[in-house]
Amino acid sequence: MSEAFFLDLRLPEPTLHLEVGSGTTCEQTGRTMIAYEDVCLRARPDAIVVVGDVNATAACALVGAKLCIR
Repeated sequence: MSEAFFLDLRLPEPTLHLEVGSGTTCEQTGRTMIAYEDVCLRARPDAIVVVGDVNATAACALVGAKLCIR
């Protein structure tokens, strides 16, 4: 989600923002996977819940599957 959504909908700041930016679907998905894998390896979560666009959701789901995180 862009910053505009947070401002317009008066949502709280996210706990985590990967700052992936724009690009092709493959570029965004790849950068998201790289950034999110690093987060998961450091935080060692028990489960993953993702809110975002389709690219981010798919990328984080792939990372979770590869790292065996529910």
